[in-house]
Amino acid sequence: MNTLKRLSHDVRVRHSLSWSLLVLILLGIVLGIGRATKKIDYIWQWQRMPRYIFFKKEIDITAADPGTILSIRDDGKDKVVILRTFDGKDETYRIPSGNVQVYEGDDLDSEDIIGSYKKWGPGILLIGLWLTLKMSFISVILAVFIGLITGLARISSRDRKSVV
Repeated sequence: MNTLKRLSHDVRVRHSLSWSLLVLILLGIVLGIGRATKKIDYIWQWQRMPRYIFFKKEIDITAADPGTILSIRDDGKDKVVILRTFDGKDETYRIPSGNVQVYEGDDLDSEDIIGSYKKWGPGILLIGLWLTLKMSFISVILAVFIGLITGLARISSRDRKSVV
């Protein structure tokens, strides 16, 4: 009986020592990170964060075919640019915000910029979040499918000797 008491006492002592050691290690890690952060003296610039969530991207409207600008007219909020190609066809381009970068009579090559406008779009953080959620969803579906197949294979009552 004396030996059993001594062993249980030793187990309790070892248990409390291991917890104390864990607490000391975690405390050392936290203090080390805190001290390293103070030495770096980094200043977070939170005012720059919104552009990584949402931003206004500039979208260029380019000429599909080479030609000459025939006319530029106002159509409410939009500007309408008519380009006469060298084949004699008229192409119409609508620029929403009216930021036209050409004048009547200008000769354009294909892929030349006629105008541009700004549009709100997702920043890199939202794109990354969406990609992460999409990958997680696909992974869950794949894991359920693989689990179902392996579970059904495991509980099947097929004779394994006849397969080999």
